[in-house]
Parts: sequence; C-alpha cells; structure tokens
Amino acid sequence: MLEDWIMDDHRPEGERHGIPIDIQFSSRLDGWLTIEGTAASKGGIGVTRDGGKHWDIHLPDSMPTIVSVTALDAEHAWIVGVDKVGQSVLIQTDDSATTWRAVDVGASQTGSSAN
Repeated sequence: MLEDWIMDDHRPEGERHGIPIDIQFSSRLDGWLTIEGTAASKGGIGVTRDGGKHWDIHLPDSMPTIVSVTALDAEHAWIVGVDKVGQSVLIQTDDSATTWRAVDVGASQTGSSAN
C-alpha cells in the first residue's frame, strides 16, 4: 500500500516539509508520520484519521529534531527526538498531536532498598 502513495506537495520550495522517515498506524485509519527535517525545518509529525488519504502536518517550534514516533491509538503518541544541545528527549501527546509535553524519564535509581 505504501508503494501506491505519492508525495504531492505543490507549495513553493521554501514552504515544503521534509520527507517521511517513519510511519505507524495504530488502527486501519489512524496513522502517525515522522517528517525529516530540512535546512529550513526541524521536521514534524503528520496525523491521519482516514487511512492516509489526508494528513494534518504539525510543525511546532518547540518540537525537537524527530527520530521516531510510536502511537498507542488516535489520541496517544510518543516521539523520540534530539534537542538543540544534542540530548535525547521523549515527548508525548494525549490529544491527537494538538499539544505535546516532555516526558521526564528520570535517572535510574540503583542501590536503594526498602526497610
């Protein structure tokens, strides 16, 4: 099916998004697409609710450089990315990519014991 898709972008060169680098469908209709950054853009996320016929593209300024996306369903997804200083980050949405928040994965705690 992916082999039948065509990237159709009629916007001027400076307004185009990067190329898709990762895609995941959490159902037959609900899909998430990671878009590679370009010299002009850090990349973004595409969201479809109709099996890929139409995509809403999200390119928030606060988005890290995106590496991959994992989706649980139409509302919940996580992005692994790289921030401005090169650190790995994890962000999540629970409202279908309308808003994103950082996930504090915390440091591993070893050597602790319960008394």
